[in-house]
Amino acid sequence: MRKIVLLIGFIPLFLQGANITRSSVISSAQGYAGYNWTVNMINPRYPIYSVSGRNITGEAYSYGDKATTSYFQSEINGYRIPRNWEENFNSSTQALYTGIDCSGLVTRCWCFGNQVDWVGASDLDDYTIEITGEPKTGDLWWSSGHVFLQSEIHEKVYESNPLWVPGGGNRVQKKDNPYPQYQKRSIFPQFSSPNPGDEVVLEDSQTVNISLTIKASGTLVSGGVSMMVNGVQVSNPELQPQGDNTWTLTASNYDVSKGGKFNVRVIAQNNVTISQVSPSVTNGYFDEYNWWFIVNADSTPPMVVSTNPPDGATDVQVDINPISIAFSRAMDTSSTGGAISITPAISYTISWTNEDKTLNLHPDYYFDYFKEYTVTILEAATDTFGIHLDADGDGIPLGKYRFSFNTQTPPLTHYADPSCHLFKPPGGGIDGNVRIDGSALKKTVSGRMDRYQSIYNA
Repeated sequence: MRKIVLLIGFIPLFLQGANITRSSVISSAQGYAGYNWTVNMINPRYPIYSVSGRNITGEAYSYGDKATTSYFQSEINGYRIPRNWEENFNSSTQALYTGIDCSGLVTRCWCFGNQVDWVGASDLDDYTIEITGEPKTGDLWWSSGHVFLQSEIHEKVYESNPLWVPGGGNRVQKKDNPYPQYQKRSIFPQFSSPNPGDEVVLEDSQTVNISLTIKASGTLVSGGVSMMVNGVQVSNPELQPQGDNTWTLTASNYDVSKGGKFNVRVIAQNNVTISQVSPSVTNGYFDEYNWWFIVNADSTPPMVVSTNPPDGATDVQVDINPISIAFSRAMDTSSTGGAISITPAISYTISWTNEDKTLNLHPDYYFDYFKEYTVTILEAATDTFGIHLDADGDGIPLGKYRFSFNTQTPPLTHYADPSCHLFKPPGGGIDGNVRIDGSALKKTVSGRMDRYQSIYNA
């Protein structure tokens, strides 16, 4: 008979009707992956567990087991063996082993309640919906035989894995995604089709219908969905079912006559009933979606709509041309062009497109590798009506607007021949500091090396 795993782990959310966020899922996953314990009863089949007293990080993988860390530790103390023999799984001997399998990690982190050993990997598609975009923190990578969770870092996942999984360590780990071809699914609500669209600029509107499409694997109710505009709660937005587990949330005829920037935030709760556990559990899975749009009225100050590269961009090509800044309305080209600067300094020329709503900076030469650059627009920038730039979107003119980006690391490939102690830079040369450090060759060069220079041991 399969053992029933008690709910006495470190996760504080094992309650009927838990409210689950993406951050709480990851906090739970981190607890499993970072759990430190010591081998007591050895398992000679697996080298990692073959030495008594060995310290391990990450709860042991064990097929069919769903132990919380507290229960796992109590079983280790009681001389249970970490990691059963998956290919020889036998329910009569299962009580000899302890750990957590792949679906156990997911269901524990998603707080599926009592008796989660009744929910396997193949069942999890019943509680989730397929997603087409990039997975977010706490989403599921799914196949009928194996599952794992998306981590807070794009290329990493939380996985309870056997050795046959690429990079598998017979325990819960935060690791590279072993199967990026798996289906991406989510138990959290999914958002699409914001209206007005994200970063859209509207001209002279009095009212707009603000709406968002929400899809969920369970159900949405009016009390579990809210909308805020510029930090103010919208009273009674309409939640209208559209079929196929899809709803539309709408704030009709919203007053935008004063113009300005409108920041919209929607929070939705997907109510999911886990019927395979007893008693059944209904959890609320929360997520939010944020976007903004601008309405131009006569007195609305101009704002920056977007930049290329965007603020905080990394690995930007050193030959990027142009750097573009899109404004919400036509700008005075003279005052705005004179209000722009780039730090560290680099010379450039200016052009205007999109009816003087987009300013383009054309560098006279390449940016340096691996360096941060900041573009600043000073208060002197005005639109064609002489209204100064609103730098922070608060509806009040003036203020400096800044965005920064980091350029790429140099695509450096070099060959060193120890017999002649020679280093030759690649075609095009290198800017910056170069240090060659070897047992026979040590030398540092500052400044620029062109393609014809070499470094010899001296």
